[in-house]
This record gives sequence, structure tokens and C-alpha cells, in this order.
Amino acid sequence: MSKFAAQNIGQLKDINFLDDSQKWAFSLKNMHRMEEQDLSGEDEIFQQLFEDCRLSKLKTMEKKEYKKSLMDYYDVRDAVNVAREDGRKEGRVEEKHLLARNMLAKGLEPALVSEISGLTTNEVLALASEP
Repeated sequence: MSKFAAQNIGQLKDINFLDDSQKWAFSLKNMHRMEEQDLSGEDEIFQQLFEDCRLSKLKTMEKKEYKKSLMDYYDVRDAVNVAREDGRKEGRVEEKHLLARNMLAKGLEPALVSEISGLTTNEVLALASEP
């Protein structure tokens, strides 16, 4: 452990450890002095450890606010992902309709248009009757 005491904090990402046990020992010994930028991007487990330590210092009310902000974030993120996927589905359907209209305009039979476009025959017939 004396080897670790000589290291400057702020260099965890620059220190060449022999194995993970040395890195763990150094991290646990110096966690109270480390900053988030001291961690390298590929050390996800150490970033999680740092985050857990940071959160453990929060007061009860701050923890509740943090958890609520996380839930709000996840709700917004999920809503955006659902909306994005819905938009993609709508775009694919609209593309099929455009393809079917173009094929009908070229004089192809509705059954063939249905087979090629993946739309049902009724959907193709409905598109054919549109002005």
C-alpha cells in the first residue's frame, strides 16, 4: 500500500497497475479524494463505484430528489424512443402506400400490387379508389 500513497490523485487513468486487485486497493484507499475525471472511460465498474460513493454522501432529501430526477429522465427517454419507433412504423406504412399508388398508376393489377407491397388487397383497393 505504500506504493499507492506516493501516487498523485488525478492519475488513476494513467497509472499502470499490475492487476485489478492493485487498482481496487488504490481506488478504495483514495476514493474520498478522487474526482470523476480521474477515472478512465473503459473502467465502467470503477465509474459505478465512484457514482455509488458519491450518491451515498447525499442527504435523504437529496437522494429522493435524485431518484425522482432519474425516474423523470427514464420516462422522457422511453417516451422519445416509443415516439421514434412509432414514427418509423408510420413512415414504413406511408412508403408502402406510395409504392402501391405508383404501381397502380402504372396499371398493375391490385392483387400483384398487394403481393409486391405487402399490403392487403383491401388496402390496395382502398388506395386505388382514392382520388
